[in-house]
Amino acid sequence: MKKDITKRLSKSKLLVFKQCPKLYYFRENFPTEFKPSPQMERGTKLHDLFEEFELSRINNKTKFNEWKHLKRFSDEYVPQIKLFINKFLKEYNNIVPESVEGKIYSKSQDMVIKWDRIDFDGKNRIVWDYKTGNLYTGKQFTDKFKFELMIYAFIYMLETKKKVDYVGIYFIDHGSHQLIKVDNESIQSIIKQIFELKLEMKDYQQNGIWPERYGFKCRWCDYKKKCDSYKRFNKK
Repeated sequence: MKKDITKRLSKSKLLVFKQCPKLYYFRENFPTEFKPSPQMERGTKLHDLFEEFELSRINNKTKFNEWKHLKRFSDEYVPQIKLFINKFLKEYNNIVPESVEGKIYSKSQDMVIKWDRIDFDGKNRIVWDYKTGNLYTGKQFTDKFKFELMIYAFIYMLETKKKVDYVGIYFIDHGSHQLIKVDNESIQSIIKQIFELKLEMKDYQQNGIWPERYGFKCRWCDYKKKCDSYKRFNKK
C-alpha cells in the first residue's frame, strides 16, 4: 500500500504543495535529494541564535539593553541580534514570552505546527514567526503570509483552547515586524483551504498525476532534472 502523503502535514508541507504539487511529490518520495540552500541554512542558524538569546533572557532576566551575551554569537550575526534587541524587544520588552520555539500536534487535523515565539500581555496573544530575506508590508505582506500565519492561529486555538488575537512576522534582516488580526472569518477560511488542499492531495495521489507549476523559483529546484516542465521550458 502506498504511503498516504497527506498524513502528518505541516505548514511547510502545505506551502510547498500550494507552490507546486509536483515539488511536494518529489520532496515526499525523494527526500535525500533535497539540499537546503545557503539562505535556508543561514535562516536556520539565525533562528537558533534567537532561541538561545530569548531563553537566556528569560532564564537570567536579561534586559534588552544588556549586551554582554553578544560575545557568544558570531560577528556575522551580531547586526541581526542588535536589531532584534533595539527594535523588537524594546517594543515588547515588558512581555515575557509565553513560549519560545514551541510546537503542537493536532490529531484531528494530523498536522504539526512550530512557532518561534508567543507573547501574551494579559489581553492579546500574538503568535510570531521569524523570517530572513525581503521585507513585506501592507497588502503584499497580507497576500504573501496570511495563509501560513492563520494555520498557526487555527491549530494553536484548536489544541490549546486559548485565543490568538494576532499573528505576525518579525523580519530579521530589517528589524521590522508586521501583524494580522485573527478573526472568525479568517479562521473559517483557513479551515476550508486546508480541507480543499487535502482533497487535492488525495486526488493527485490516487490518480498518480501531480501537476507542475512552472515559475521563476524552478531554476533553483533540486528536482529540476526530474521535472518535465523545467525540461520543456529550458530546452537548449
